[in-house]
Amino acid sequence: MSSLKTGSLLTVFARREPTKNAEALALGKIFPGSTAKMTDVVIYRDSACTNVMGRFPPHHSGRPRRKSKKVNLSCWVWRLQWKH
Repeated sequence: MSSLKTGSLLTVFARREPTKNAEALALGKIFPGSTAKMTDVVIYRDSACTNVMGRFPPHHSGRPRRKSKKVNLSCWVWRLQWKH
């Protein structure tokens, strides 16, 4: 992925949201408060964050980090812009 220039890629938008992962939510029922900081990284097609493309759960090792400029989603590489 490092050889691709971000200027030639289509842009998708990402933001962190409370997790919807079933295992993490079940853990929160057993140990209340343990999942308070667990977040999913949700990828959207539009800057208004209304059209979801994908979701990375908290345990996914390949999910984008804050410094990520690109993301690989559905076998395509996209330029990543973070929404706060």
